[in-house]
Amino acid sequence: MARLPAPAFVAYALVAALACAAAEFAASHLGVSALAAAVFVGVVALAYAGCGLAVLHHARGQVEREAEELGDLTQMLARSTSEAQSRRLLLRYVQRLAPDAGAVLLTRGDPAQGLELTFGERIVDTPLLGLSSARFASEPCRAIEIGQPREIGTTVAAAAPASEQIAACALCGRLSTELMCEPLRAAGRQTSALLVADTRIDASVRARIREAAERAAPVLAMHHSQTAIERRAGSDPLTALPNRPAAEQTLRRLCAQAGRTISPVTALLLCIDQPPRLKTDRERALSLVSRRLTEMARASDYIARFDTNTFLVLAPDTDREGGLELAEKLRRELELMTPGTDGRLTASLGVAALPMDALAPDDLLRQTDRALAVAKALGGNRVQAAESTIAP
Repeated sequence: MARLPAPAFVAYALVAALACAAAEFAASHLGVSALAAAVFVGVVALAYAGCGLAVLHHARGQVEREAEELGDLTQMLARSTSEAQSRRLLLRYVQRLAPDAGAVLLTRGDPAQGLELTFGERIVDTPLLGLSSARFASEPCRAIEIGQPREIGTTVAAAAPASEQIAACALCGRLSTELMCEPLRAAGRQTSALLVADTRIDASVRARIREAAERAAPVLAMHHSQTAIERRAGSDPLTALPNRPAAEQTLRRLCAQAGRTISPVTALLLCIDQPPRLKTDRERALSLVSRRLTEMARASDYIARFDTNTFLVLAPDTDREGGLELAEKLRRELELMTPGTDGRLTASLGVAALPMDALAPDDLLRQTDRALAVAKALGGNRVQAAESTIAP
């Protein structure tokens, strides 16, 4: 918080003492009357009292402005509707406090993916320039691991254990600059940390950043938990792919978008012909298929586990012919896989496209399912296109 610095009081006292000494000297050696000397001292004292009051008023106004800004941040965080929005609010506040600094939020996510990074709006000409998510992906964050603030370039926070004051973090140790890394704690857990780096970070700025992090931590933790719950609710626990409800919702969204842009959408249903009998082999086969589908699909394609042994592939901006080519490519690749002792793995695929074969999401799924049923009835290990019910 802003306050009148101690050196200012010392300066006022020294000037007042010098004024009194000058008045006494003038009265005793220059023949100035005691009354004139007293008036002189009084004027000097009043002037400096006015200056002191002005400085105190400015300091008090600064304190009030800081409190108001922090209150505004708290209110905006309370009204935020997502984890991403809350992160942006905190980072923007930090950037206002330290305009020349680089700021980034490190969030603990999936252990296989490492830390997730959210950079502030200003990275150019800051010590964080050139850092990328890839460099951080496999690194631990000591502030998150031990739940203690870390400061480099200044005296380390007294709360940090002595052993941690000496050990350098693999992330912070890469930055040859002054920085602070503040863990965001909520409900006794540390899921993220705020890293701020600059050539010089004022102590008062550090205190304000720390207070902002404390205000933001519960909100970020709440949104993080909600995001994780939603992600788990919309995914298949075995393959980690989206499940059927999530896929149906995505299909409706893609179809609506295709209607606005007058572009096609193709749906592929892929069903394993003869899944392995043993549960462990069957689960292994499903995991292999999901991984292979993910590897082969284009960046714009959407893949979900639609049923027990069935996967759905949605290909936006793809007509029926393109969908058939993709389906045949998937069929050939899966045929080469040997997931267990039951021999090779084959699959049947049904393909339908919007608007060629259907005009609504539910109709598109029905057409795709009928095509899949025909492919299986014909012996499996084949691709079957839907029979269009749309009049030419």
